[in-house]
Amino acid sequence: MPLAFVSLFAVGVFGLGAWVYPARALDGRLPVGGLFVSGVLGLAACHSLVYAGAPTWTSVAVAIAGGGAGMATLAWRARASSGARLEAAPSSVLRAAGLAAVALLPGVRLLTEPLGDYDARSIWFFQGKIIFFEGGLLSNAWTKPELAFARTDYPKLIPLLAAQAGTLAGYWNDYWPKAGLLVLLALLMIGLHSLPFRTPVVWATAVLMLLLEDEAGGHLLSNGYADGYLAGFLLLATAQLGMFLIVPSRRSLWLGLASLALAAQLKNEGIVAASMLLVLFGAAALVRGQRRAVGVRLEWSMVIPFLPVFLWFVLRARLGIGNEMAGHATWATVRGRLGDPSFWDLFARHLLREAPLAVALLASLALAAFLPRDLRRGRAAGIGLALAGFTGYAALLAAAFLATPFPLEWHLQRSLARLSHSATALLWAALLLGWAGRRHEERVL
Repeated sequence: MPLAFVSLFAVGVFGLGAWVYPARALDGRLPVGGLFVSGVLGLAACHSLVYAGAPTWTSVAVAIAGGGAGMATLAWRARASSGARLEAAPSSVLRAAGLAAVALLPGVRLLTEPLGDYDARSIWFFQGKIIFFEGGLLSNAWTKPELAFARTDYPKLIPLLAAQAGTLAGYWNDYWPKAGLLVLLALLMIGLHSLPFRTPVVWATAVLMLLLEDEAGGHLLSNGYADGYLAGFLLLATAQLGMFLIVPSRRSLWLGLASLALAAQLKNEGIVAASMLLVLFGAAALVRGQRRAVGVRLEWSMVIPFLPVFLWFVLRARLGIGNEMAGHATWATVRGRLGDPSFWDLFARHLLREAPLAVALLASLALAAFLPRDLRRGRAAGIGLALAGFTGYAALLAAAFLATPFPLEWHLQRSLARLSHSATALLWAALLLGWAGRRHEERVL
């Protein structure tokens, strides 16, 4: 029964977003990639209610009631306008079937394995437990010094999903709160389905997501960590925004920005990475003379996916929630490590020890041989965005560990294996834009 309620909530999230994105969606013409954007918008809408002070159960009720009405209206209008529009192309069905098969493993593990990992249990789901028992986010618990270990300054996407799953189940345990991650898993697979690349390439990208593990070998799409989803949504964002630089379309802009918004809601690293990619994309568009191309395709509702991030910063300031790591970092520590060769040796070995990252790095270096031809054909902009994103993200990681107040070896071993997967995703996006992007099928909204 709890699974049925969670499934109803997930459907409601997608339906809630259909009211906003775009108006023609409720005319029965949800475009390619529209289901992904609708899900992001719906998630932003129901979570913004909690960030604004509403109880958790209110967000659940709004998602189920409003989203259910949205899905029913969408289906009814689609049928009324043209029955043919309800039919999917065989290639689309085949792609969806392959992605569903890939999602089966993490999906089953989400529902059957209890919380076991330290960070997932003691940070993300501990925060979810606070939200569940407090009934919402407005609580003095976030400022208690004894809870500093739980990184209470992080965005609350995963804790909110956990609290909502617990609300739907009616109780809290070590199983049902993880079911909220099914919404993120569905969004990731739907986002992969919308990539404008050949189906085998999309399947390979989905399989790559299964290879991402934590330092103990746990699968990052099912063990409760945010890092696997962060890597996935950064990949989607970079690939879609890179495609916009090649062939501008409202569809790729919507999908890219929606993916960035999800990345920014996952953890502080996601906020920084999303901000960096947004700046790089804007700079690339200006350099390529695409400012007008971006301007004519922007819609006011593209701001909505970022609303939870903005509201979280407001709530942080209102409650006085600080950043534990930033509060203990010192310039003396940075200066001492900056000129120490042993730091860079240690950092590089931890960063590059993950097989997916090593393979993607070698492949992206091989990609450099294609850049002269791509420059002549105007395709290098997408590759350049992804490679610049990788370089910037690696620099951000180095800066974080230069400043870490925690024991360096422990912190590297504990975190860098997971954080490096986002670097892998950015390199993989470069490969997609460099190779598969040559044979993409343009689908304009």
